[in-house]
This record gives sequence, structure tokens and C-alpha cells, in this order.
Amino acid sequence: MPNLLRLFCLTTLVFLASGCHIGRFFLWNFADVNDYKKFPATTINAPETPFTFAYAPDSIQQKLAETELTADGKKYTLPEYIGDYGKTLAFLIIRNDTILYETYFDGYAEDGPPHPSFSVAKSFVSSLVGFAVQEGAIASVDDPVTQYLPELKDRDERFSRLTIEHLLNMRSGLDYNENSYFNPFAPVARDYYGRQLEKYTLERSKFAAEPDSYREYQSINTQLLALVVERATGKDLPLYLQEKIWQPLGMEFQASWSFDSKKSGTTKAFCCLNAQARDYAKFGRLYLHGGAWEGQQLLDQEWVERSTTPDYTNDCYQYQWYSRSYRGVSPDSASAVAAAPEGVGVFPFRDGEYAYRMCGPEFLAIGILGQYIYVHPEKNIIMVRLGKDDKVGYRQLFWALSEKL
Repeated sequence: MPNLLRLFCLTTLVFLASGCHIGRFFLWNFADVNDYKKFPATTINAPETPFTFAYAPDSIQQKLAETELTADGKKYTLPEYIGDYGKTLAFLIIRNDTILYETYFDGYAEDGPPHPSFSVAKSFVSSLVGFAVQEGAIASVDDPVTQYLPELKDRDERFSRLTIEHLLNMRSGLDYNENSYFNPFAPVARDYYGRQLEKYTLERSKFAAEPDSYREYQSINTQLLALVVERATGKDLPLYLQEKIWQPLGMEFQASWSFDSKKSGTTKAFCCLNAQARDYAKFGRLYLHGGAWEGQQLLDQEWVERSTTPDYTNDCYQYQWYSRSYRGVSPDSASAVAAAPEGVGVFPFRDGEYAYRMCGPEFLAIGILGQYIYVHPEKNIIMVRLGKDDKVGYRQLFWALSEKL
């Protein structure tokens, strides 16, 4: 046993010394909110003149702070619930361009340490695909990825049938286990901690099924989208974000986007945008207003509608955005069938009632550990939650708070 322990320790030291992704995995373990410090990053500059939200009177903030919530049989005020209980670092509620509630925890502040977006970045990548289509750098979302990444042609003929839209909707058919965060040998760990992300993406990706066979959430799809955007526009992804979003939207703070290594320099597009709560909210505002910003149509309205209109055939996930999903209930099967969206099945629920899936109108960008941009278009509400874990049901909380406003 001592010999095995020594062998394990020696192996671990070799991994750490080598700088490979397995060594980094054991050194840093699971992703956390300090990951912006661990990887090199490209700076995204804010404009000289920022857009700023108005502030509601303190009395409104105080009233929201006094909102009572119950969890595990105990009552909490809103800051107690989202802070001590919910491990939040930043929470923001905006309605009609006015900040109604803004609070920070654990030493964070509006201008403090940046917050890693994790997979919220996927929604930003989607918008950049939209900009590239809009300006003609990408001809169509129906284009095969091989039109922009021709080296994939010789690897598998199915790459020639894999379209940009398949990637946007997570319907690539690629063989990639997203749920192996605790496995250092899994592709998601390799891509997150590795130093040759473009090589991994282009040379090691393989198919499990024909493209468009089913939806499966996979970070490799977003990484491929980013490579397509960079090839099509001839611009690095962070600088394209700066040009199309960060500067035009008047972001208040400098941001950064982490990349794999100084040698490779590949942006970790599927995660790893680092920014402040108010600036994440401005991205939500762009989509709230159908791609328009202060009277100017920045992003095509049709693109925004495709991204935010629930797609029941794709689990209410479209173009790297989620629609809020909830259960509709009717007193009997006939009324349930009549009320359910077209093509959505009904099922027995309780006491003779029947239920069915409903989605929208709210939509969200979501990242691991509970990073959220929530948008309620009917009420003109944006909420941002950034934090250390996701044990609280924040999607339900967003809805409940929206109902109070």
C-alpha cells in the first residue's frame, strides 16, 4: 500500500510538472469563481462613455430586500436567501432601464473582481455568429462547417453535413460527454484545462450519430462556432466581441476572455468570459429590445427572435439560449390537449388532472455554478445572478420576483 501511495504521488507530481490538462485538473480541481485568475486572457476594452441604467429610489430597493422567502422550513429575507443560503456574489434586478435592486456579497462590488460567465459565454458566441451572418462573413446558418473549417472534410464525411445551425441548437451528433466534470480524462476537462484547444477541437472531435439526430448539450459545439466566426471574419473572438457588443453597448467595465495557453492562444469560447453584473445585464437588454440599442438596430431582429422564441422540438433551447420551462395543468385530458402547444404531449398529473410542458416567454443565458442572465420581455425585466453554486432554484426565483413587480 505505501508503494502504491508513493506511485500515485509521483505520478501526480509528474502531471503537475508537465503542465498537461490532467495536472491542472488536480491542481485546480473543479471550476470556481476565481478561474479568471488561472488562465491567460485577452482584454476587452470598454468605451470612454458608458451607458448607465437609472436607479430607483432607495425605498424600492429596501422593499425588495424585505421580501420573505421560505426554504427548508425557515424564513429568509431576499438578501439572506440569495446570499448566505444561496451563495450569490452579485444580484441585479432591472425594469424599464432602472435598477430596482443591486447587491453584492463576499467582498464583491459593482467595480470589484470580474465574474466568470462560464456557459453564459455561449449566448455571447451565438450573438457573434449572428453579427457575422448579418455582415455577410457567414453566408448562412445552413452552411456546412467545412466551408469555414475545410480541414474537417477528410476526418469524417459527416462534417460536410454538419451545419452552423446544428451547432447553434446543440444537434451536432458529436461524441462528447458534457457531464463528466469530475473525470480528468473526459473531453470537457481536457478542453477546460488543456493548452491546445484548437487542436483538440479540430483533430479529436468525432461523431456518435448523424448531425441533427437529437439535441445534446455539448461545449464542443460552441467552440466550433467560435472557430467558424474567427475564420469567417478574420478577427479574434474577443476583439470581435469588443467591436460588435462591448463598445456599441457602452459597457461600463473592461472585460476579458480567457484562452488556453500563451503558445496556442485559442479563446475558451464555450466558457470563460469575465465581466461585471451590470454589463451582463446590458447584453440581456440588447436581446430584450430585439437587437436594437438606443434607436439603432445593432443585431438583426430575426436573429434575436430565433434565439428567444421557444422551440418545443428542441427542448425549448435555441441558438444557445434557454426558454423558461414550466408545467401547465388542466383539469382533464381534453382541455390539456387543447391548451398544450402544438406537438406537445400531455400526461396524467394528480387527482385526475393532466399536465403538459410550457415554455417562455422568458429566456435565459445560463452558466455552471448558477450564472444567469434572465429576461422577461412582457414585463421589461432583466435579472442577473452570479455566484458560487446553484443549489437555490434561481429560475423559479426569477419568475416569482417578476410576478411581484
